[in-house]
Amino acid sequence: MMIGGFLMNAVSDLRARILSFLAGRSSLSSLSSWVLESLLELEESEDRVALAQFYCVAGILAEASHAEWSDEGLRRELEKAAHSLKYPLRNPEVIPT
Repeated sequence: MMIGGFLMNAVSDLRARILSFLAGRSSLSSLSSWVLESLLELEESEDRVALAQFYCVAGILAEASHAEWSDEGLRRELEKAAHSLKYPLRNPEVIPT
């Protein structure tokens, strides 16, 4: 992932990774690891919009693990997140339902 002026790339990469997981092409552990590593890089860039998007997905992953969500519940929440990533310049606090 590139740092500096890369909002669209970071958010597009995040969406692609989520969709890859949902399609069964990558594992949950791979997605989780990548999101956490990317968050560390994003923190250095101070890109608030991208950070909000990544924290949203990291929160979904953490909550799913902590609350032992069903696979279907996790998939549903990640699908919502992926949908919201189609519009990265919108308010990152709002995820369409």
